[in-house]
Amino acid sequence: MIVLIIPLLFIVQSQTTTTTNTTTTTATTISYASQGSDWTSGVCSSSTSQSPINLEVSSGTCDNSMVLDIQFKKDAMQIVMERVQYTIQSKAAVSNLYATDINGNLYGYTATSFMFHSPSEHTIEGTRYDLEMQIVHDLKSEFSATITKAIVSILFEVSSTDQPFFTTYDFALVASASTNTTTTNTTNSTNTTTAASVTSTIASINFNDLLGSQLDANPAYYTYVGSLTIPDCDENVNWYILDSILPITQTQLDAFNTYFLSNSTFASGNGNNRAIQSTNDRTIKKGGVACEEQFVYFFSFFILYIFINYFIFKLL
Repeated sequence: MIVLIIPLLFIVQSQTTTTTNTTTTTATTISYASQGSDWTSGVCSSSTSQSPINLEVSSGTCDNSMVLDIQFKKDAMQIVMERVQYTIQSKAAVSNLYATDINGNLYGYTATSFMFHSPSEHTIEGTRYDLEMQIVHDLKSEFSATITKAIVSILFEVSSTDQPFFTTYDFALVASASTNTTTTNTTNSTNTTTAASVTSTIASINFNDLLGSQLDANPAYYTYVGSLTIPDCDENVNWYILDSILPITQTQLDAFNTYFLSNSTFASGNGNNRAIQSTNDRTIKKGGVACEEQFVYFFSFFILYIFINYFIFKLL
């Protein structure tokens, strides 16, 4: 389950934002010209449990015993937004996560960062959404597990409805006067180089009010074991992809894509999304309301089957 609090309208409207822009040279570039098919560092091209994948209802195993409880910070916090060559990201403990893995083991995690990809990296029944937010969590010290990362993905679709989160976490804040510039300091065999980044400080943002409150109390979600979607593609991730699709306006999305999908010099017309990877017979589990709805569907079908057979028997 996901524990969330519904916000009051005036709380959302009262968020204040102040920004300061600086430039650093600590980022790394990643080529998306081939959507990651040419990545050779780490296990990107040599392993079988890679991400992202297409999530299909028919291939998912329903499990009502699973737990997914993401607790966004309820207090306003200051956060730094950073535009690097391949995404816009922030490094901050914006949430705590308690979730069961596909084997039913419950673990606790703390968020360390989040980043965005457009179009979405994961697809659901072949549908690719306009934006994917990936919140990366690390295993809490009091837990012990082989897999030490959990990533919660939230998908966004273009709508006429403004997205309150992106009103404050405004991608346009990192639009500096200069474009990121790269140097010749190659770091690995995937054509990555050090690059400038642009940062902007958001003085006050409340993640629970602006983001957590939009999620269903018990949403449908998918979980599977996979990898990071950027080099070195380490296979050390429990993925949790929410099936509650949130709105974003075209203007808000354009503020992100001006650096990536809409930038002809970024990746030959591609966005910053890695191509779909093979599932390779991995287990995909479904939890939340989707699992409950599937149970109701099959139970109703079973009752109807008995009802029809009863009347056939009476007519004989």
